[in-house]
Amino acid sequence: MKSVLQLIFEFQVPVLGIGEHSPFRLARLALLTLISMTAPQLCASEQSDSGDVVLVSTAAELVAALEPQSAVLHIRVRRGDYAVDRPLTVPDGAILEGEGIMRVDNGLPVGFEPGTMTTIRVTAGFEGDLLTLGNGVVLRGLRLEDLKTKPGSEPQRSGNVIVVGSRAAGDTVSAQIADCEIVSPNQPGVGTEGPTGHALVVLTRNPGRHQTPPPHVGATINARLERSVVRANGSALFAINFAADGALTIALDGNRLEGILSAAGGASRPDEVSGASVTVESRDNLYALRPGGQDAFGWRVIGGSSSHLADLGAPGANHNLVRIKSVNDRIEGFKIGILAA
Repeated sequence: MKSVLQLIFEFQVPVLGIGEHSPFRLARLALLTLISMTAPQLCASEQSDSGDVVLVSTAAELVAALEPQSAVLHIRVRRGDYAVDRPLTVPDGAILEGEGIMRVDNGLPVGFEPGTMTTIRVTAGFEGDLLTLGNGVVLRGLRLEDLKTKPGSEPQRSGNVIVVGSRAAGDTVSAQIADCEIVSPNQPGVGTEGPTGHALVVLTRNPGRHQTPPPHVGATINARLERSVVRANGSALFAINFAADGALTIALDGNRLEGILSAAGGASRPDEVSGASVTVESRDNLYALRPGGQDAFGWRVIGGSSSHLADLGAPGANHNLVRIKSVNDRIEGFKIGILAA
């Protein structure tokens, strides 16, 4: 197994551990590997507000507006609480926005102004992700909250809050999330489609697991998260390639992320993954331990891995790449700031 990690830090990046006598302070990291940062555009530009806008004021109207046959490209969800009992997919090119107005304190978002919140809340145990984003999708002004469940309890919930993922070999998906709050209260796990229990998941898929359909080889996924609050017991961001030659590019700008940043260049499921990459550009973010969340690592960065499902048996991964460029970030409250392997 051969994989490559590249970590780039500019200026001083303080990393604070737990306890008075156990600070872990990272004053400055040398440039480990010089790379070209002339990457392609991280995410499609935000779409214009021209065209018809559909106003939604009930959960039933929200579900109907997101049906493929509705062909609605701009959905505005009125402030209020929307109970959701099934996975939802935001179609290609759509804008889904609430009326939430994000408050900012010391340059970072802290939550919505009272009385402005638009909350889409999971209220039933189902398997699947609350929101799956299509190509060119923009989310903004929304609070998205998963249903908290305990292992063995009913109703059992298995899934993530938001997923930006491949749909076929060679697919291209680009999505933007701005001025949102994402709440993921469950413990992380592994499901039939991949990781579960995370706030934002960006991935290339292997849906057949060594059968048909085949892995989504050569898919390109771009995601941008900005000015948002994430509260996660698992990972605030989980990025992984389950398909060879996959390319994930993620931009994180000005967010409050209570949870782990997890990234893996490639992981077999069980097909071998090679030539895949994850590129994260992180700027002006706070990575903080959520009360009751996992406190071992602030960032968990892995070049490659075999399957985490014991029954699959897997050849592993090789020649995959993870790049992280961090500028003016803070990592606070975890026992270890960064684990890179």
